[in-house]
Amino acid sequence: VGFAIDVSGSTYGLYASGVMQETVNVIFPIAFSLDDNGEMDFAKFGSQFELLDPVTKDNHKGYLYNNHVGAENQGTVYEPIVTGYHSHYFGVNKAKELLGKVAGFFGKKTSVAGRGLPAVVIVLTDGACTDTAATRAALTSTYRQGSDQPIFFLWVGVGVEEDFAYLKSYRKDFKHCDHVYFSDLNVSADHIYQQLFTAKFVNW
Repeated sequence: VGFAIDVSGSTYGLYASGVMQETVNVIFPIAFSLDDNGEMDFAKFGSQFELLDPVTKDNHKGYLYNNHVGAENQGTVYEPIVTGYHSHYFGVNKAKELLGKVAGFFGKKTSVAGRGLPAVVIVLTDGACTDTAATRAALTSTYRQGSDQPIFFLWVGVGVEEDFAYLKSYRKDFKHCDHVYFSDLNVSADHIYQQLFTAKFVNW
């Protein structure tokens, strides 16, 4: 399970208020239900994509502060998330590593010879990207490789709903994408869980 968090300049208020850290605290337990290794891969993105240390049960409560994750003077691009995580999970030797895991939640999709187990990436963002064509091309490519390299992108938008037209189009156009929206994240953990486990995601 992977998680990507927006660090573009517009997210400053979400970090300053502690909303981003609380979101990590709430979403982290989902990793346990989807994977059995007790970790959630973690990356930050703005104009660039950077994988950081995994989130674990021992470090998640202060993860953002301890790893200096916060708003930066960057824009927002999505294509590096798609290609970065796809490479992380299905690059050279990664498929073999994933074959060694057993994820009960995805039992019906357990890999067959030479195929990797499914990967799920949750992307938390507050606004539209500036690389729509590149992102759609990357999503198209990963979808075409889905039978051998299955990966699902769950796009979580927080902020102004009008900013997420592209995410809504991903949900409509790609079977391995879904989108949920929160006007803010000051809601209960149960509400977030219910929203994240969409029918499309669960049935994937």
